[in-house]
Amino acid sequence: MRLSLRPGSDLMAKAITRNTSVIKIITSSLVNKTDDYIVGDSEWPNGCRSDLVLEPKSSSIGLPPIIIEFQQSVDYPFLKRVIQYSLQAYQRYKIDPIILIICMNNLSSDIEQSIKRSNIIGCQSYPCHGWADKCLIMSKNILNTLTPSENADPFVAFGLFLTQSTPITDIPCDDATMNHLKNLAFDHYTSLIGNQIHLVDFVKDLLNSQEKQYKDLLDLTSQENSSNEIQQSIKNAHVKQQELKRKFDELDDINLTPATTSVPFNTASAASPSPNASSSSSSSTAPPSPNTSSSSSTASPSPSPSPNNASSSISPYQKGMMFVSQFKADRIKQGKERMDWKACIKEGQQKGLLLNYKNINTLKNQFVKFEKSQTKK
Repeated sequence: MRLSLRPGSDLMAKAITRNTSVIKIITSSLVNKTDDYIVGDSEWPNGCRSDLVLEPKSSSIGLPPIIIEFQQSVDYPFLKRVIQYSLQAYQRYKIDPIILIICMNNLSSDIEQSIKRSNIIGCQSYPCHGWADKCLIMSKNILNTLTPSENADPFVAFGLFLTQSTPITDIPCDDATMNHLKNLAFDHYTSLIGNQIHLVDFVKDLLNSQEKQYKDLLDLTSQENSSNEIQQSIKNAHVKQQELKRKFDELDDINLTPATTSVPFNTASAASPSPNASSSSSSSTAPPSPNTSSSSSTASPSPSPSPNNASSSISPYQKGMMFVSQFKADRIKQGKERMDWKACIKEGQQKGLLLNYKNINTLKNQFVKFEKSQTKK
């Protein structure tokens, strides 16, 4: 099977970067720490949303949050949005954040003229006095200037992998870090298999909503003196679109947990290839099965925990929904008619499930859709 998914796609990049081993690679380079960060809430109080936020495990250790943005092209309007994220982060954490922008393609000319050399390998620095601790840009052009020995650095390898424009199967993996990242990409790909049902439901809701909006606009255009109503209808449609985008962002978070969990990656040993680490095969290589161990010595996938001994080939989404269904059934057997969603999500997370649900409302909504999809079968 030839994968058309590329490492630099938004979902793929976020899925790879959320992995604990990759977080260690990033924090090791940016703040010289490996075990002090976790994935934080990427939605800010003003309604805007970052791609990924890494926050310190404790506010008492004085480390800055790290905001990571994956961007095809970086220009001045985009930097304006980044400044908003940074100011929101300061309000939340009371410390200026580090901004890491991974640019898949090009920097605009005005940004190129403003960036300077950085002491972080693979990055250049953008002026950020007063709104961020550091603003680092890692782009394909910058990475292409590095030497082979510099490319062996795990953080550089991470940047090189995400800025590839070729399919996953075509990416050469000539060192341990690249091979590990490729395995994570395959894990993410396999996690998408089996999640189609609730994704289809979401898209149907989106299309139905847009169809109604277009019909309302057409009705208004047939009326005389309806310009004000048309403007208001467009504004309402825009608000609705933002709500749908926020729901889709939540759906992204739910689907970012890979179907298999790789063994934590040793960043110290990643700088040089392991003699036993196998290189990538030809472009026709199929993604590894969730039940098959990876050939890489640095990333051996192990099955995710599953309720009731469910098969490890079942996606994390399905495992979570199966757990909720069983939890609900057990309460009914105990004579408890009301579902305790708070207890459900707490127990599920203790079992290694439902980890990406931000709140009980998100879990409840997804379970309702899951039940509907099961009824249709």
